[in-house]
Amino acid sequence: MLAGSEWHDEDLVFAQPSGRPIDKKTNCDDWTRLLQLAGVRNVRLHDGRHTTATLLLSENVHPRVVMELLGHSQMRTTMDIHSHVMPALAREAADGREAWLLIAKATTTATRDDSGRPPEGERPGHRGGAEGTRTPDPHTARPS
Repeated sequence: MLAGSEWHDEDLVFAQPSGRPIDKKTNCDDWTRLLQLAGVRNVRLHDGRHTTATLLLSENVHPRVVMELLGHSQMRTTMDIHSHVMPALAREAADGREAWLLIAKATTTATRDDSGRPPEGERPGHRGGAEGTRTPDPHTARPS
C-alpha cells in the first residue's frame, strides 16, 4: 500500500489514505465544496444518498441494484424507505401501456373497412407467419 508503515488497518470500508477513520468535519467540508462546485443548494450528505436512490428508482434502475449501491442487506429495506417513488413509476407504466394499446388499436382498425370485417384473405384469430411456423404461446393459446 502507498501508506507503507504509516498504514493503520482498522478494517474500514471508507478511510483516509493512512487507513484511519475519515474525519467527520473533513468529510462534511468536502461534501459542501462538491455541492458548491455543482451549483446546487447545501443539503446533508444523507439527503444526497436518499436523492440518489430516488433518482435511480425513478429512472427504472432495478431496486436490487439500488439496494446494493446503498449497502442495504435486504431489498425490502430499500423499498420501504423509497416506496414513495413507486406510485409515480406505476402511473408511468400504466400510461405507457395505455399508449401502446391505443397504437395497437389504431393499427388494427386501420386495416379494416367500415364494416369491421377483416381485409380479404385475413382469417380471424390468425396471428401471422407462414402456416405451421408459429409456436403457440401457452399463456394465450386456446384449447383446440
